[in-house]
Amino acid sequence: MADAGSLTRAATALGLAQPALSAQLKRIERALGGALFERGRHGVRATALGELVLERTRVVLPAVTELQQEAARFARTPRATACLRLGGTHGPLLGALVDRLDPVFVMVPEGHALAAAHEVALAELAAEEWACVPGDGCFGNCFTASCARAGYTPRRMYETDTSSVVHLVQVGRAVGLCRATFPTTPGIVTRPLRGTPLTWRHLLGRHAVAQYTDKTDNAATAATVLAQARRAHAGVAARSDSYTQWLAARRVP
Repeated sequence: MADAGSLTRAATALGLAQPALSAQLKRIERALGGALFERGRHGVRATALGELVLERTRVVLPAVTELQQEAARFARTPRATACLRLGGTHGPLLGALVDRLDPVFVMVPEGHALAAAHEVALAELAAEEWACVPGDGCFGNCFTASCARAGYTPRRMYETDTSSVVHLVQVGRAVGLCRATFPTTPGIVTRPLRGTPLTWRHLLGRHAVAQYTDKTDNAATAATVLAQARRAHAGVAARSDSYTQWLAARRVP
């Protein structure tokens, strides 16, 4: 209803009869304790309670949908009895997943008003459009929640491949989210977000139900993979000036 602007258009988009949608809305409003929409000559608009519910719903519903999809994939996937499999997401640590946190940085074009700042507050970017590479997990929902805590809802999020994200930032169409280890790129500067409101977590682990004939060999393999992953992370971190400065500012004497 919030997107459609009217009960009639919302019912049509959902493939429901208008009375059925109206009855659902009333049940939701009774459960939440107040009206979610005000009706007028030009359609409906959210009440203060409705805005609160919409803000939280945009975080919760995608997470629930993703849980359903993950559960369905898990149920369809045959359980392996003996394997060692490494998985990676986009970025320089593909194939090297580490048990530590990386701060999320923001990419802005070189001519941006905040390009010279040492750190950028998320609230300072309220008027921006955003670009990011889509991925697994709740990162997109966590980003929306962080923006809500900063007092706004992101205007628009372009989810696309890395090269397109870089282009959108270079031409000033959007600002981008990136790992602190993002390599130096012409026309772009990366800056840490003040207070580190978002982090990317890299995990290393083994399947809980996997069976191994030699547990000693398995433990040795895990230790080797972890050591290699840490070396890979240190290498890419050292090549990022902004990340190196961020780490140095937080190093305990």
